[in-house]
Amino acid sequence: MNKSMDMILSGRLLHRRAFLWVAVLFLATALGAHAAVVNVFLDDGAHVSGSSNSGTPYANNDRDVTWDVTATAESGLADIGAAVMSVRMVTVNVNGDSRGANVAGGNGLAVVTGSNDLWFDGGTREAALFQFSFYSDLAKTTEITGLDIGLQSIVSRVQTGTSKLADAFVGSGAVSFSASPVDNTTDVFLDGTLLSAANDTANSFDSALGYKTTNDALAFYTMTSAAVGSIDSFSEDDSLWIRRRNTTSGDVAYQLGNLSLNVVPEPVSLGLIGVAGVVLFGIRRFFRV
Repeated sequence: MNKSMDMILSGRLLHRRAFLWVAVLFLATALGAHAAVVNVFLDDGAHVSGSSNSGTPYANNDRDVTWDVTATAESGLADIGAAVMSVRMVTVNVNGDSRGANVAGGNGLAVVTGSNDLWFDGGTREAALFQFSFYSDLAKTTEITGLDIGLQSIVSRVQTGTSKLADAFVGSGAVSFSASPVDNTTDVFLDGTLLSAANDTANSFDSALGYKTTNDALAFYTMTSAAVGSIDSFSEDDSLWIRRRNTTSGDVAYQLGNLSLNVVPEPVSLGLIGVAGVVLFGIRRFFRV
């Protein structure tokens, strides 16, 4: 009889220990989810300080291109439980038509139009639209959703930066084109509205205007918005685009080298904390005599 009771008590103890480990795992996962800085470098890996690229991730004349950034290259991804981030980039001109990308001598992104193919032109208001997808596995079978993303800063190689600015916008809806294959005369639309400089406000639900440097020497600068407010909340379903803008005449070097994102998996972590709370409540009930 005593032996049978010992076996029952031993079995209960094992079940309680297993239950406790599950609860600890849930709680650790919940508390481990936190904001992370994730960078998208556009140089060749040798020009922008801290670049994690092993080479330029796009080629000259690419108009709609997608590449992967792994957590091995960008450690911030692991902080949100992502093994890989997929980056889609579409380059556009002032009129909303598609224009090819240019690697700009390895310094960053330029757009093939205007007075010079080796930089963003301010007079023709060139831009690049980005979409970001995050996956928990390298095979990209499980997407991480419910993310809260903010644009923290950009890095640009710029000259006379006090009057050569960049504006940032975020909008929702599908990206579409007026024809296929996409070429330099193909119009780009966001949620059915032409992605032109004139429509930036109509296409966006948030913006940060006036990214600039106060130094006029030709160099790379990390820049945040000079405007009141910033882009601090969009999701993985939205699009972010950066457009160059001049406040004075003349056109000088402006190459986009980096986007720095602040990614917060808050909805996921809050859900896990709720589950963990339920589990811990169950443990308390389980151990009550």
